[in-house]
Amino acid sequence: MVYLIEFLKPIGTERHTARTYIGYCHDKRYGTRLHEHMTGRGAALTRWAYRHNIPWHVARTWPGEDRAFERKLKNQKNARRLLPARPTHRRPLAKRQAAPVAPVASSAAKG
Repeated sequence: MVYLIEFLKPIGTERHTARTYIGYCHDKRYGTRLHEHMTGRGAALTRWAYRHNIPWHVARTWPGEDRAFERKLKNQKNARRLLPARPTHRRPLAKRQAAPVAPVASSAAKG
């Protein structure tokens, strides 16, 4: 299984930051591997996040994929584009004011 972790804050220094981590483990070991990441015993990036209290979540998984697939994704050097699409938060549209309406002359006023 290949999985994509998204950090909710940038990881690293001002010069070198990461927002994602791509990892691999056997499908049966997935829960154990996530526990290692959560307790600061996983990959270097997740250990750094653990030490600095940076929250993260698993954004995407590819069950049944192997290390070659993980390497293919990592070699693309653009893991953020693999993140699922999120709804955009748009500002509410301003209420439009109705244009002033000229008073209509009644037929009784016509003489």
